[in-house]
Amino acid sequence: MSFQDWQDNFMKIEICNLGPESLHEDEAAQGKIRWEATAEVGEWIPRVNAGGCRNYLDTFAMNPQYRVVLTDPDDDEDDLCTILIGLLQKDRRKKRKEGLDMLTIGYVIYKMKEDGTFGIGPLDTKFFKFNASVAKSPSFINMREVCGRHQLCPGTYVIIPSTFEPNQQGEFLLRIFTEKAGTTSEMDEGTGIIEDQKQSPVPPVTKDDKVQGEELKESL
Repeated sequence: MSFQDWQDNFMKIEICNLGPESLHEDEAAQGKIRWEATAEVGEWIPRVNAGGCRNYLDTFAMNPQYRVVLTDPDDDEDDLCTILIGLLQKDRRKKRKEGLDMLTIGYVIYKMKEDGTFGIGPLDTKFFKFNASVAKSPSFINMREVCGRHQLCPGTYVIIPSTFEPNQQGEFLLRIFTEKAGTTSEMDEGTGIIEDQKQSPVPPVTKDDKVQGEELKESL
């Protein structure tokens, strides 16, 4: 097929690769980039963490949040880091037999302030009211996967994958590729048992307690 025929019949082409580990050593020696990759598996659960897109500000903060730290700029850039993001909805094609179509999905990226103003836990609604995103997926669309390529300054960022509307059920795979190694982790609040809330041991019953109990019965 000639390139002109392809242009006349198609609008989009997707080239698949097994991953950065599939690149050969001789390709790396030739200067080809070997991307660093991380993957996060998550799930949107209605009324728990399926907050919908930024249009639904009151519930947007409920969505899963992933912290990404970009440290070193690209080799061919003075002060920018390239990051590739792929958000894929899992097992959705199997559910077509149940009459369920693809969800409309996308993601938004926010930059964290370096002063630690908002701590290490998930960002809340207040943050999203007063801070604009620095990047986002090309669109929210009902495709199996939505991908985007972004150039960001070194720093700490939060990626928020979501469905377009809130309270929709679905599993997803979030893949993050960077030219230089970075760190990725899910932002979540830990839970634990507070020592003061543990039940105190019941003291043993003594002889005096029994005598007082008998006297109380006689008085009644």
